[in-house]
Amino acid sequence: MDHYEELGFRAVPVGDTESYDVLAVNAEEERHVEVKGSCSSDIENVELTRGEVRQANRHAPTDLFVVDEIAWWRNDDGTVSTTGGRVRWWRDWTPAPSALRPTRYRYRLGSAPTLDER
Repeated sequence: MDHYEELGFRAVPVGDTESYDVLAVNAEEERHVEVKGSCSSDIENVELTRGEVRQANRHAPTDLFVVDEIAWWRNDDGTVSTTGGRVRWWRDWTPAPSALRPTRYRYRLGSAPTLDER
């Protein structure tokens, strides 16, 4: 969010209520920002939800921020702390259909007897 504030935007976290993570607004434009993070190094793929893809396709401009190489540790009180990270930024990002791969399916269960009914 510091990045957008340095560019003159007001950056607000909205991930609890929207399909993207940050709303960045200035006098001229409204940008939606999707943020992905990983402790792995040099990641080549990120997981996106259907809602994240739909939102990025419907709203321009959308930016993608990926932070990898994040170091983390668990504190004595059970909380997690992080440091570091390499930031990459795809400005005016739209998910290319050729770059999307299905990685999960939702299977609708039909009716089946319980073990007690057998």
